[in-house]
Amino acid sequence: SAAHGADQLPGTGDEVVALCIGACLCAASLGLLCFACSKVDSVNIAVDCVKATCECIRDMPTMLFEPVILLCFKVPAVVGLLVGFIYLASCFSEVVQTVWTDTGLVRVVDIVFTADVVWFLGFYALMSMWIMELFNA
Repeated sequence: SAAHGADQLPGTGDEVVALCIGACLCAASLGLLCFACSKVDSVNIAVDCVKATCECIRDMPTMLFEPVILLCFKVPAVVGLLVGFIYLASCFSEVVQTVWTDTGLVRVVDIVFTADVVWFLGFYALMSMWIMELFNA
């Protein structure tokens, strides 16, 4: 049975291990505090950048409409590209086989893409990603 500590919660009963773990965690937290203190300048620069951005938006509120306008162009482009991909993916060959199972003869249809169609699908996907990246340029 594990011994209870001063907080009346069950413990491992091994105070030396608990002390070593506590000391290691204290040392780690001290190291993390030193790291955070060394990065204060970077945090202050980031805060200044955010303040400058807020000032720009306050001076030119039409910048708030840019994401809405971008969305009005991106959504139809995504829909069009997906429709095109679906049309391209529908270029497959059906291979019909008759297979003997426990219930009798079963007709099985397998979908096969030719090597050209696979290359076209890959190229289409790559170009679709490239087109979507153009919206962010």
